[in-house]
Amino acid sequence: MKYDYDNLNHTELETLARQHGLLAPHRGLDRTVLIGQIEGRIHAGDVPADPVDVERNSMMYVQEKWPEVFHQLKCSDEYYACWDCPAARVIACVIEECEAAIIEKVRRGDI
Repeated sequence: MKYDYDNLNHTELETLARQHGLLAPHRGLDRTVLIGQIEGRIHAGDVPADPVDVERNSMMYVQEKWPEVFHQLKCSDEYYACWDCPAARVIACVIEECEAAIIEKVRRGDI
């Protein structure tokens, strides 16, 4: 049976994708990718990574190498584990807490 996904919003498609085995659909996924995943045309290994994961990795790397570049982190995790934070909080930390010049160099792979 062919289902009409046009009436579903992005959040509803994410929920459906989770029910079909995609463990962590993210807001960066296009509707066509979510629908392809639901219908079994796109496999989990073919789904693009969450773009916020780059920020998470960058934050963790900078925290490890240069803890002094952070202001007063308002983190509930004693180890500052960015993987435990929702995407919006990670982005807020990158913007509010980390020196822009350092994080940009990490993103580019310069350091």
